Amino acid sequence: MLDTTESDDVGTVEFVATYSIDGDFFAMHELSSFIKQDGNWYYTSGLTKEKSGQITPTRNDPCPCGSGKKYKKCCLA
Repeated sequence: MLDTTESDDVGTVEFVATYSIDGDFFAMHELSSFIKQDGNWYYTSGLTKEKSGQITPTRNDPCPCGSGKKYKKCCLA
């Protein structure tokens, strides 16, 4: 999660989710909007940011799988 804002009945969350399909890595960067009704939060819409799409990590980047290891010592190995 990158950022959150909240008032009494509306909120936003900005996040980046990474995933893999057939060995290729992708990132989805979204700014999501929520409303609060009867004490519960509900997703209303999301704006996909321009940094979304296929990513190509380099050897010394953090591994996109989320292990916390460098790419060269994890999924590249």
